[in-house]
Amino acid sequence: MLFQGGGIRAGESLLFMFPKKNRITSAEFKKLMRPVRTENLPSFSLRFFSLEGATAPKCAIVVSKKISNSAVQRNKIKRRIAAQLRARVLSMPVGSAVVAYAKKVVE
Repeated sequence: MLFQGGGIRAGESLLFMFPKKNRITSAEFKKLMRPVRTENLPSFSLRFFSLEGATAPKCAIVVSKKISNSAVQRNKIKRRIAAQLRARVLSMPVGSAVVAYAKKVVE
């Protein structure tokens, strides 16, 4: 699976990323208006939307610089949120979208 250098072979997907068909594009993100439903969890909040013409359920994860200045830390937070959302997003009906906004958690 991994090369000796630690890379990933061509054609293998990264386990922490959603498939491309399940990601919200920047154009779609701009079109999102009012959420149909909002859910607040301790470490992030979820906003559910309906997308016109979508062929699969879609997801986006937002981690602002307010949460962490380090890109490495922000990506780590995105991977953790994606791992928690994976089964939920893939089981949502077609045409629905969810955006997860990370919260600053006091350690």
